[in-house]
Amino acid sequence: MSTETKSLDFENQWLNTVLGEIRLQLKEKNDILDEHKSDLVKTNRAMWEDISSSGPESLMDLERMVQAKFYIDELKMKGWKYEFAGKLRDKLEKMLLSPYFGRIDFCEEDELTEERVYLGIATLADSNGDFYVYDWRAPVSSMFYDYEIGPAQYLCPAGSIKGELRFKRQYRIYKDEIEFMFDSSLKIDDVILQEALSKNLDTKMKTIVTTIQREQNAIIRDEAHRLLIVQGTAGSGKTSVALHRIAYILYKYRESTKPENIVIFSPNRIFNDYISDVLPELGEENMKQTTFMEYAIGSLDTDLKPEGLLQQMEYLLTSSGDEEYALRLQSIKYKTSNEYLELMKSYVGYMEKKWDHFEDISFNKKLVISRQELKSLYSNDYSRLKAGDRLGKLRQRIYYLLRPFEEERQAQIEEELRNSPEYIEEYHIEGLARKRLAEELLPVHQIIDRLSSFDIISCYRKLLTDRRLLSLISNGSSFELNAVADFTIKQLSRGYIPYEDIISLVYLRGALGYLPNHDSIRHVVIDEMQDYTPMQLQIVKQLFPYSSFTMLGDINQAINPQMNTVKPADIMTAFKIESSATVVLDKSYRSTKEISEFARAILNDESKIYNVNRKGSKPRLIKVKDSKAHSRAVSSDIKTLKEEGYNSIAVICRSAKEAQEAYSNLKDQVDVRFVADDEKEFKLGTVVIPSYLTKGLEFDAALIYDAGNKAYNDTERRLFYTLCTRALHQLYIYYSNNPTDLIKSINPALYEAVER
Repeated sequence: MSTETKSLDFENQWLNTVLGEIRLQLKEKNDILDEHKSDLVKTNRAMWEDISSSGPESLMDLERMVQAKFYIDELKMKGWKYEFAGKLRDKLEKMLLSPYFGRIDFCEEDELTEERVYLGIATLADSNGDFYVYDWRAPVSSMFYDYEIGPAQYLCPAGSIKGELRFKRQYRIYKDEIEFMFDSSLKIDDVILQEALSKNLDTKMKTIVTTIQREQNAIIRDEAHRLLIVQGTAGSGKTSVALHRIAYILYKYRESTKPENIVIFSPNRIFNDYISDVLPELGEENMKQTTFMEYAIGSLDTDLKPEGLLQQMEYLLTSSGDEEYALRLQSIKYKTSNEYLELMKSYVGYMEKKWDHFEDISFNKKLVISRQELKSLYSNDYSRLKAGDRLGKLRQRIYYLLRPFEEERQAQIEEELRNSPEYIEEYHIEGLARKRLAEELLPVHQIIDRLSSFDIISCYRKLLTDRRLLSLISNGSSFELNAVADFTIKQLSRGYIPYEDIISLVYLRGALGYLPNHDSIRHVVIDEMQDYTPMQLQIVKQLFPYSSFTMLGDINQAINPQMNTVKPADIMTAFKIESSATVVLDKSYRSTKEISEFARAILNDESKIYNVNRKGSKPRLIKVKDSKAHSRAVSSDIKTLKEEGYNSIAVICRSAKEAQEAYSNLKDQVDVRFVADDEKEFKLGTVVIPSYLTKGLEFDAALIYDAGNKAYNDTERRLFYTLCTRALHQLYIYYSNNPTDLIKSINPALYEAVER
C-alpha cells in the first residue's frame, strides 16, 4: 500500500470527494421530493375538481365512485414514493454530518491489490455502482469488528471470502472536518472506546456502531439461532446490541421484514423512550415497543383494577408491617413457580374435558340444536382445538342452524303485521318485523353467549373457591394453598387484581384460545428477561409461535426476591427450540473500574465480571449526622456535580414513598424533578427516582439516598447491586448511624469514607 493513501492529505481529499457525492445526491433527492410534492398537490386538486364537478349528488354515482377510488390509489402510490424519497434524503443528511467512521483495506486471495472499504451508517454509491461508503451491516464490514491486521474473511451470499486485512483506521468526522483519526491493529481501539465511555450522558441512548466489540458483533449478526439468549452483566451493552441486531435484521431481510414485524418488550415506558433514538440514528424506523404490563392489561376485559409490576414492588418494599404481608409474599412465591404453572395447565385440561355448560337451544318453540349435540361437537368434532376455539366453533354452528328459523319467523311476523287490524304501510312492515324478531331473539342470544365463551375471571374464581376441584387439580390441596386461594379471592372481591394474578389470568386466556397469534411478528426482543416468570414465558410462546427471539438479561439484576424468575436454562427448556444458543457478555463498559469493583463486591459471589479499564473516583460512602445534614449533603453534592459538568444525576431511593420524602427535603435547595411513576418520556437533568424505575437506565452520577442498616437487607442484595451499577462516573452512598450490612462486608479500600 502506498504511503499516500495513508496520509492526512489523502484522507481529506477523499472526505471532500465523499461529501461532494452526498451533496449531489441530496440535491437530486430534494428535486425529486419537490416533484413528488407538486404531483401530490396536483393529483389531490384534480380529484376534488373531477368528483365534485356535478354537485354533491354526483358522489353517489357509481362512475364517480370508481373515479374517486382511482384517485385515492394514485395518491397512495405517490405518497409512498414521496415518503421513500424522504427517508433516503434523511439518511444522506445524517451522512453529511459524519459520512463514515472506519476504514479497512482488504486483499482477497489470489488478488494483487487491496480494496479500500469505508464504513458508515448507510451505503453510498454513485450511479455507476461505485461504492464510496459501505453500510456497517454489509458482509464485508464485519471484518472491521472481528479482525486484526492479518488473515481475515467474511461471509457473503457467494460463500466465505478469504484474504488479508492490511490496514485498519478509525475516524471521528463532523461536518467537513476530520477531528481525529488513528490506525488500529487489533480491535475497536481503546482510544475511541474510552473517549466514547468518558462522555457525559445525552438525553437518550446512542448508537455504539463505532465501538462495537467482537463479541457484540457476533450477537448482532447471528443468523443461526431462532432463540438467542444474551446473559450480560450490568453495562455490557445488552440493549444496545439488541437494537443494533434489529437494525441488522432490517438490513439483511429488508424484502421480508419491516419495523412493524418486530416487537420489543421493555421493562418500563421510561426505558422505551430512552432507547427510542437508536434505530432512527441508524437510519431505520422504530419497531413496536411495549411492556409486558401494557400488553397484559390490554388483553384483559374486566372492570377490576389491575396492579402493575411497579405497584407490586412498592408494596413489597414498604408494607412489611401489613397484617397480610407474609401471606402476600407466599402468594407471589407460589404463583410465580413452576408448580403453579403446572396447576394452571391441569386446570385448562380439566376445563377442556369437563366443560358441560350446555343446554338445548330453541326458538319459536322449535329445537334448533340439542344439548347432547352441542356436547358431542365440543368433545368429538372439535376436540383438536383449544377449549375457547371449540366454543367459538359451536357459536358459529348454532348461528348457522338458527338462520332458517329466523327467516321463517321473520316471514310469520310480516304476515301478522299485514293482517293486523291496524293499517301499516307496506314499506314499514319489514323494518317492524326485524325489530320484533330481534326482541324475540334476545334471550336466545344471551343463552348462546353464556354457553359459547369462557368468563376468565369467573373461571379463575371457580378454581380458587371450589376446594374439591382445587384439591383434585393440585393432587391434594395443602393448608398453604387454601390460604393463598382465600387471600386471592379477598383481593378480587375488593375489585383488585394483584400483579401475579394478572399473569395467571392472561395465561388462562391464552391457554383457552383467547389470545391472538401475532403471525406478522417475525422477531421478538425481550429485555430484562430475569424478571420474567415461567408463566410469562408460556404467554410469550402463545403470542408468538412462529417468531424468532432475542432475550436479554442478567440474573444478578433480578430485583424482586419474592418472585420465582427464570434463568437461561429455564428459557431453553420452556421454548424447546432446536436452533438455540446462550451467549455471555461478562465485560462492563458502563461504569469506571472503581465503581465496577465496588458493585461486584456487593454480590459476594464468584460472578465473573470484568470491566473496561477506565479510571475514575472511588465510590463515596457518606455518613450524615441527621436528616437535615442528610438533605444538605445530598443537595450540596448535586450542585458540585452539576458544576463539574454532569448532565444526568439520579437520587435513587428504595421506594416511591422514600423518593417523595427525599424530594420534599431537596426541592427547596436544588433543582430536582420527582419521578414517581412509569413516565412516557426520559428527560435529562437531576431526578429523584425509586429503585425499581431505574432498570435499564444509566446516569452520569448515582446518589443512593439512604443505605442505612434498615434499608437493604440480604434478600435485596441484587437490588442494591443494580442501583450501584446505574452510575457511569460517580457513585455516592449516604447513610446515618450504620450502613447496610451489604456494605460492611466490602473491603474499605474499594470506597472513600466521608462524614458530613
